[in-house]
Amino acid sequence: MNIYSLIIRFFGIGFLIIGLLKIGGLITIEFKNIFSLSLAGFLFVLFDFISHFVEKSNNTTLRSTLSYLRIATLFLSIITIIVVPFFPIKWNTPFLKVITDSLVYLSLGIVIYLIGSKNRSGNEVNISSAEK
Repeated sequence: MNIYSLIIRFFGIGFLIIGLLKIGGLITIEFKNIFSLSLAGFLFVLFDFISHFVEKSNNTTLRSTLSYLRIATLFLSIITIIVVPFFPIKWNTPFLKVITDSLVYLSLGIVIYLIGSKNRSGNEVNISSAEK
C-alpha cells in the first residue's frame, strides 16, 4: 500500500472519529473549524472533480493545465485545514455562515454528479462487454 494513501486514510478516520464524538455530544466544534473544514471539503471535492476530467480528457494541453489545477486544489485544501482557523477575523458573521452552507451544497452537488458520472461510465463498459 502506498504510504500517502495510508496517511490520507488515517486523516479520514480521524475526521470520522471527530464526527462521531460530535454526534455523541462528547466534543464541541467551534465555527471557525467548521468553516475551514467546509472550505477544505469543497476543495477536496473540487480536486476529485478535476481529476475526473483529467482522466477523461484526450487533449494533452488541457490535461496538463487541469493537472496543475488539481495539485493547487489539493494544496489549498490541506492549507485551509491548517491555516484558516488561525485567521484573526470575526467568525460568527452571517456572511461566513452563508458561505459555509453554500460550500456544503456545492460539495454535495459535485459529489452526486461524480457518482452519477462514474456510475454511467461503468455501465457503458458493462453494456459493451455484455454485447460481445
